[in-house]
Amino acid sequence: AFKVLADGSYPKSQPAMTLSTKNIDFGITAIGQKRDRPLNITNSGGDDLHITSITSSNPNFVPRPTSKTLASGTAFNDTIRFTPTITGPDNGFIVITSDSWTSPDTIRVKGSGTGTPILEVVAKKVNFGYVKTGLLKDTNIVFNNTGLDTLKITVANSTNSAVTISPGI
Repeated sequence: AFKVLADGSYPKSQPAMTLSTKNIDFGITAIGQKRDRPLNITNSGGDDLHITSITSSNPNFVPRPTSKTLASGTAFNDTIRFTPTITGPDNGFIVITSDSWTSPDTIRVKGSGTGTPILEVVAKKVNFGYVKTGLLKDTNIVFNNTGLDTLKITVANSTNSAVTISPGI
């Protein structure tokens, strides 16, 4: 059992955890990529701080290391890694269990996964067949997006001046 003094402080003879933040935002990260953010943990108490576990509620956010002992007055940077597996927002909690009087301590984590668009042209060659001079012949070319994000085609050109490209729906 730990004592908490009337002013909300703690006796200096016991460990006390101080965190650099209670929220970590990883921003936008591509699916399959990794983004690390530091979490500074300080023992501001008067005795060794024994961190018995650092866990995540979401496997896309991973703390490293997952346990540590800190002498009084020392600190270390834990690394929290975000590896998105889905497009869109993702979030969770990092929970630190220790012998600090504040235990368990919780950090909110969030990030957003984004994919990469991949252009696939279904027909590699286009054959217009025989076309009389002065006449036109239309044909369709099909494009697919096999990636994990929106594909935007802003310009389509032909290297052949006899061929014009008009966008369609």
